[in-house]
Amino acid sequence: MPTRLPSKRQLAGEDPLGLDHECVVEHFLGLTQEDARKMFHGRMHYLTEDFMWMAPSGLAYYRPPVLDYLKEEGKKDGDAAHGILCSLSTQIELSSRLPTEVVALGKEICAYIKQHCKRYGISPDEELFKKYVSIIEKA
Repeated sequence: MPTRLPSKRQLAGEDPLGLDHECVVEHFLGLTQEDARKMFHGRMHYLTEDFMWMAPSGLAYYRPPVLDYLKEEGKKDGDAAHGILCSLSTQIELSSRLPTEVVALGKEICAYIKQHCKRYGISPDEELFKKYVSIIEKA
């Protein structure tokens, strides 16, 4: 698990960055895991899309505060849980080069949300939820 702050490149990929990647940089560059935990308070639903565009090193670095949020403060934040699943499944679906350890982190978050989906107000029979879970679990 990375312990050093990700650089701009590690957070969002190679230049030139697209608008979505620039948002990742704007929101996360220079933030410690503790800073991210604080930022998630009341804003996680707004930030979940950033994880769709974040580079693998950034995903690995910020996984602990995401999971902490989902387990604690966000334990009923269905929008955040759904958004994280959407972002992770998109990352897996569109990137054939995600490191194995990053896919494993995505699976860990997915398993947690799946186990507690009713607490988040997500029906296990919801089509999008099933699609996201299927993509992540098959990776």
